[in-house]
Amino acid sequence: MRKGKNIYMGIIFTFCMVLLFLSQHKIRLSWQPSYPHFNELITEQNGLQDISGILMGFRCATADIAWVQLIQYSATDEDYSSTMDLLKPLTLRVVRIDPYFHEAYLFSSGILAWFKNVNRPDEAIELLQEGIRNNPKYWQLRLYLSAIVYKKAAKYSEMAALLEEAIQYPDCPSIIKGILANYYKSSREYGKAIDIWENLLTSNDLEYKDRAREQLLILENLTKGKINGAND
Repeated sequence: MRKGKNIYMGIIFTFCMVLLFLSQHKIRLSWQPSYPHFNELITEQNGLQDISGILMGFRCATADIAWVQLIQYSATDEDYSSTMDLLKPLTLRVVRIDPYFHEAYLFSSGILAWFKNVNRPDEAIELLQEGIRNNPKYWQLRLYLSAIVYKKAAKYSEMAALLEEAIQYPDCPSIIKGILANYYKSSREYGKAIDIWENLLTSNDLEYKDRAREQLLILENLTKGKINGAND
């Protein structure tokens, strides 16, 4: 009788352990992010480095390295006069390693869509669409996409309204704030431009702190000229 009871308890224990294993496996699968297949990686220049990093378990660190190299590429042209032909593939390199790297989508789409010498909004839209597929709940990507669509349709007031919403968020790249400030300067809304540059002056972005000082001096002169012109 005792032996039968032990067998019965053993069966119950085994059954419980199987249920526990299956539930943990299901939870692990539900939380495990999905990543692109290796054949989707951008491997023309740094493929061996990227694949090695991923296989060694350093996917995030590998994406960070690719991100730094993307920033270095975009920063080599201090006056942003080049067409930055490699910007999209370098960005795809980052987001194919780590498709949840939100800042890469936002940063590069801003340059592609709004920098006059680059002016490839369709590439920006393609980047953002890939970002939305990978991050359907990260709604800022849809906001940027809508702003670019408005720009293409020459609906600039609607575009500015969406960018105003975007710059209220802490993860909004400084480059987007600068784009909106420059738009306000070009449309002679100097007060709004000054507000944005003053905000950037207090940020931790050293590059944009210097740029903010330069732009505030320019805007100060433009504002004085506007006042003097009104008084004449």
